[in-house]
Amino acid sequence: MRPSSLPHVLRQTPAVVVGCTAAACIHPIAAWRILPRSWRVMVLGVYAATSFVTVFSMLIILNG
Repeated sequence: MRPSSLPHVLRQTPAVVVGCTAAACIHPIAAWRILPRSWRVMVLGVYAATSFVTVFSMLIILNG
């Protein structure tokens, strides 16, 4: 699937956004080649937020 054909195929419902984001996080190399730039930024944001929450949670648990 080429990047130009992706937005025309998918309707932007919440289920599609969650599913595509999860797929992009599970298979980031494949997703990076086919996702448009706005989705790539969202994937990076999800990775950053997840890592922040994980590290912050571990610090709280270990100091608790």
